[in-house]
Amino acid sequence: VSDLRFLMDQGLDSAIKDSLAKGKTRVLGICGGYQMLGSQILDPHHIEGGAGIRGLGLLPLNTSLHPDKTLRQSTALDLMWQSSLRGYEIRHGRTELMGHAKPWVRTEKEVIGHMDQQGRIMGSYLHGLFDLDVFRRRFLDHLRQAKGLQALATVTVFDLEPALDRLAEAVRNSVDMDFVHKSLGL
Repeated sequence: VSDLRFLMDQGLDSAIKDSLAKGKTRVLGICGGYQMLGSQILDPHHIEGGAGIRGLGLLPLNTSLHPDKTLRQSTALDLMWQSSLRGYEIRHGRTELMGHAKPWVRTEKEVIGHMDQQGRIMGSYLHGLFDLDVFRRRFLDHLRQAKGLQALATVTVFDLEPALDRLAEAVRNSVDMDFVHKSLGL
């Protein structure tokens, strides 16, 4: 709620809507950002101070904040490209569809993401959805095609552990670790 209020106080809500109206942008909201895309966020249990707030009104959703927090690892399906997704949910919100929007992300039990009919406005409760290479490629190709560019379609597999090992090796070779340890009193 406070983040959305800040966004509105800065006039960014108008800038987002203007850019969408001109066809210049896409909007993606994850977790709280997903809630912000809706019509309103209600806070009947005073989770974030009790004052509800109108949302951006970009998707026909209402969110109500509840004291019980959803904390779970989730597997899901992206319904636009039929990609498997994996991530986590950490939220107080329960979001209800209030009109016409397309389901976008579905777990085994529920829809946790929606999009507009054109796929220009998308939101989901799933954190980490870009961690999976196939989905990330499909999403980026969607953006490329929206800009009139050709889809690359080639999935680049990014393995984090070897990248972190290379970074650690570069730091070890470039930094005087004895000096760092001494400076830290180690």
